[in-house]
Amino acid sequence: MSHDRTSNVTSWVRKFAPLVQPNATVLDLACGGGRHTEFFLARGHQVIALDKDTSGLAAYADDPACQVTTFDLESSDLAISNQSEVIYSEQLPFFGRNLQCIVVVNYLHRPLMSALIQALSPGGILIYQTFMAGNEQYGRPKNADFLLSPLELANTFNPECDQIDFFEGFVSAPKRAVIQCYCGRKR
Repeated sequence: MSHDRTSNVTSWVRKFAPLVQPNATVLDLACGGGRHTEFFLARGHQVIALDKDTSGLAAYADDPACQVTTFDLESSDLAISNQSEVIYSEQLPFFGRNLQCIVVVNYLHRPLMSALIQALSPGGILIYQTFMAGNEQYGRPKNADFLLSPLELANTFNPECDQIDFFEGFVSAPKRAVIQCYCGRKR
């Protein structure tokens, strides 16, 4: 890379990255420009950088440790309905993978949550941070569909993971927001 974007890594990800086993495969879900991808590559991990727009990840195209995957996680073609539950098909690029870490920052698509847990190997680390209710007074997102309710990450992931840490509330940096953060180890 032409410049180091790892200084922009969220403090939540930076705090729990040392829990990830050496040479692990890390899924950076909805990776955006790749700040967490670059961070985990620099730590010696294999990274699957997945987003619907990967145009900002061209610098990783020749990196054998990085698999850049362009994929729309919210495509209606992915899901099949089974009564009231949505089940994701084998079309997900991480379906059946034995991932040692999954990182999700500033992204929420609730139907994917069970698929994330399924893709995480036993002992794998889930690091998740996104916006929650109350953030609408500080900026985007404002739509309740993209804002977590109180304790939502803990309630969603604790049945399958041992919670390592959890935070929800107001933060003033890097910008004013109301966020929720979760880190857990899959049983």
